[in-house]
Amino acid sequence: MTGWRQRALCGLLCYNHGVMTRRRYSQLRRSPAKTARLPLLILLTAIAIIAAACQQPEAIPTPTLTPTATPDLPATVAAGVARAIDGIPTVTPRPTVTPQPTASPQPTASPQPAPTLPPTTTPQPQPTAPPTATPQPTPTSRPLPTAPPTATIAPTPTPALTLSQVIERAKASVVRIEWRNRSIGSGFIYKTSGTERVRIITNAHVVDFGATPDFMVAMGDGSRHQVISKRSGDSEIDDIAVIDIQHPSIADLSVLPFAAAEQIGLGNTAIVLGYPIANILGDEISITSGVVSAVQECPWVDDAHDVQCVRTDAAINPGNSGGPLINRDGEVIGINTAIYTNTEGIGYAIAAPYITQWLADRYIE
Repeated sequence: MTGWRQRALCGLLCYNHGVMTRRRYSQLRRSPAKTARLPLLILLTAIAIIAAACQQPEAIPTPTLTPTATPDLPATVAAGVARAIDGIPTVTPRPTVTPQPTASPQPTASPQPAPTLPPTTTPQPQPTAPPTATPQPTPTSRPLPTAPPTATIAPTPTPALTLSQVIERAKASVVRIEWRNRSIGSGFIYKTSGTERVRIITNAHVVDFGATPDFMVAMGDGSRHQVISKRSGDSEIDDIAVIDIQHPSIADLSVLPFAAAEQIGLGNTAIVLGYPIANILGDEISITSGVVSAVQECPWVDDAHDVQCVRTDAAINPGNSGGPLINRDGEVIGINTAIYTNTEGIGYAIAAPYITQWLADRYIE
């Protein structure tokens, strides 16, 4: 057999083998055991076909061609294949592993939103402490010189009023007492009460002889007021009386204060104010002055009574009775009361300490 024929035969055999193999494979697919041997069977079949084709010896050309019987190649190939298949050891198929069901994936949990953290407070820088000063050694203090004692400055005394100023102020408090339009004595304001009541002190012997409505009081401003009440002592012993009037402008009136006992000293100034001898001197106030000559018992009082008087050399005349005897400060030191007749420079005034006690004993404010 020539080369090209041999190759054609091999190709044909391969084609037939492939067809048979596909048919056989379709039959074997139904058996899992044979299917497992299929790759090896295919390989051995191919090897057998190739070996059979290649082992055909080329005919030696002879001069004379003797017809020979054409070999049955398909039968030969099929027999070779059968032998090859029979020579293949049977492979026991392994048990097929039943696949385990795949676990269903768990639903993925929805991610929770991360909690929002509060904004971090930026730490403030701590103030740097100032460097500690190194304590300096305390210098030894020298004893301070002792300051000289400060001289105590005495308060500046209030300038004293002149005698003329004192008299001018006192005059406004001195009044003239009238009975049936006739001047009979003097008096002075020592207190005001309420809105209109004015209290005047005088001698009892000036007002104790008549009815109260018969008395009038003439003020320094020229106004005249009827007496509305009176309280009298004994004209022969204490000889003090208090009368009340009403005045619409008591705020414009001045009051004479009483002097304390220690302010009545021998030789002190004594000034008599009043309206003596009005029928001769008229409505003008009279002023005389002297000194305190003595403080003694009133000479007209018996020994059973203790009534103090101030004796003065200041002139006391008829009509001065009940008027004030004042000192240099304008304070009342007594009520002008009596004089010695047929003498000069001896007059008496009931002392201020006795007057204040008399008012207190009779609850007269």
